[in-house]
Amino acid sequence: MSSNIKDFARKKLWALSAGRCAICKTELTGINKVNIGQECHIISPKPLGPRYMPDIDDYNDYDNFILLCANHHREIDTNVNSYSVDKLKQIKKEHEQSVAKRLKEESKAFDVLAKVDSGETLGNMVFGSHSWSIFKEINNPFIERISIELDELIRNMIDLQENLDLQDKMELNKQLNDYVKTLDEHNLGLYADVTKKEICGLEVSSVNISILESKSNFCLIERNLLTI
Repeated sequence: MSSNIKDFARKKLWALSAGRCAICKTELTGINKVNIGQECHIISPKPLGPRYMPDIDDYNDYDNFILLCANHHREIDTNVNSYSVDKLKQIKKEHEQSVAKRLKEESKAFDVLAKVDSGETLGNMVFGSHSWSIFKEINNPFIERISIELDELIRNMIDLQENLDLQDKMELNKQLNDYVKTLDEHNLGLYADVTKKEICGLEVSSVNISILESKSNFCLIERNLLTI
């Protein structure tokens, strides 16, 4: 998986691809909770790389990536003559159009949530939001306890945020970080994003949190599950 793709480009790529390989349609994060997805350059930034072209403005932007499984990543880079730049862009376009059509037909919406690695990252999402939700994939006493404690902490952060100074916020972020580390030690991932939702006729920011048994960098879940 490329380490150079921009964060926004990565989220857009996974979202519009529905977390599936653009060629074989394999679900990339659903096999034994292992992420087999690879963000693949269409035009290589390396002079000796597949389909390399000079003078490209940005090799690491969304338009120059296609989401594939590991097998098809290897295939397109080995059989360059069969997979030209134009062909890969067409495959990507048709896949994303198919995803959009299917989601529209099923009237379902999906969220791509990024894995949270620090309390500060989650705190930045919480502060400025007006609502929140926590989804738990697995029900057991440990996860139930953590989710209840996390729910109470986030509730206080949102309710009191206008009265908190920088030191207060740093302390709360430290508490969030303890939960992130605890979950990681139990092979659980904390995923989150911020979306807009309507409350009493007003559009507000809402932080959506999911606790999953996964080590993937991203997870794809139905938006209507992100409620408590």
